[in-house]
Amino acid sequence: MVDKAREQAVVQAGRIANRAERQAFWTSVMLDSKERTTDRLKAAELLGRSEADFTENVNHAITDSFATLLAEAQKRERSQ
Repeated sequence: MVDKAREQAVVQAGRIANRAERQAFWTSVMLDSKERTTDRLKAAELLGRSEADFTENVNHAITDSFATLLAEAQKRERSQ
């Protein structure tokens, strides 16, 4: 059902939907209690992916300069 609705939307619009339109579409499917649960879950998943809800952010702080790190690596290499 989601695929048919998507195809119909593209045909009607005559173009590919932009990000906001896709998100609005997924939201409408997700909230429509007449849609199958599997379609609603898939719409919720796609909406979450489009918002990067399922990605893990890892922040790294580098305190040494690249030159310092390179010199240390070369020193370790020579000592082996």
